[in-house]
Amino acid sequence: MISASAEPCTDTMSGERFNYKVEVQAKHTSDKAYRNFTGCGDYVPDMRLTDIWVVEQVEGVPLKPASFMNGHDGCNSIGGAFSTKRNTITFKQLMSTRMFCSTPDGTPEISALLAEQTYGYEFGNNRLYLKKDNKIILTLKHVD
Repeated sequence: MISASAEPCTDTMSGERFNYKVEVQAKHTSDKAYRNFTGCGDYVPDMRLTDIWVVEQVEGVPLKPASFMNGHDGCNSIGGAFSTKRNTITFKQLMSTRMFCSTPDGTPEISALLAEQTYGYEFGNNRLYLKKDNKIILTLKHVD
């Protein structure tokens, strides 16, 4: 059995601090009892997320990709951080420029859809799908 809990942990050998405490129970087939091991660890994110993605659709409505490239929401530049846990992604510390510009009617405010939100995610057909309640909210296309 392997378990990780989100609680501060300090490595007893290096003194390095981690965000997760890890516990492992293991035994060889010849052993009568399990042995317990504890330590610290980090969560390794899905590296496929750290690539170039362009918003292609919002709730099934296609967008013009050129308007939403390179951290742009159609009017303002957006940026920020995200964290992942299993198959969810949480956007946080979202920042945006505050330019006044007109966007076409019906154009969604991408930054509002992302700010402090958690979505399930999955990959397929060179796309990243962000879902809420099993409904695809954002479809992003890989453009590398």
